[in-house]
Amino acid sequence: MPSPLSPENEVRELADKLERLANLLETRVLDALEQGAQILAQQVRANLREEGRSGRVYRTRGVEHQASAPGEAPASRTGELSDSIAVEPGATEGELHVVADTAYAAALEFGTHQTEPRPFLQPAFAETREGIKARVRNAARKSVPSSRV
Repeated sequence: MPSPLSPENEVRELADKLERLANLLETRVLDALEQGAQILAQQVRANLREEGRSGRVYRTRGVEHQASAPGEAPASRTGELSDSIAVEPGATEGELHVVADTAYAAALEFGTHQTEPRPFLQPAFAETREGIKARVRNAARKSVPSSRV
C-alpha cells in the first residue's frame, strides 16, 4: 500500500483537484453563457419595443402606425415579433440560440427582394457582445484560483 506522501497519492490528489476545478469552471461558464443569452434576448425585445421610428405613417383599421425605415429595427404594431424572442438550446452543450419565432422574422432581419432589412438581432448582439464576453471571462476567473484568464 502506498504511503500517504507517495508520488502515486500526490498524482491522484492532483488529478482529483483538477477534475473538480474543470467541473466548477464548466458549470460557471455555462451559467454565464445562459445569462448572456437571456440578456441578449432582453435587449432584442427592448429594441423592438422602442418608440421613435422614422418610416412612413399609415392607418390600419383606423389606427395610425409609423413604420420603420430601412436599417431601423422593425416598428412594433402587434408585439408578435417581440413576444416570439426566446433562448433555445443548440445541438451541443453550451450552445444557445436567441431566436425570433415568426414567419416574417428573417425577412425583416435580412430584407427581401422587395424590402430593405430592418435588423433587430444583429444590432442587439453588437450592443451586448462585450458585456457577455466579460460575464464569461469573469465566471472563468472566479473558477480558477489566481488565474489570468
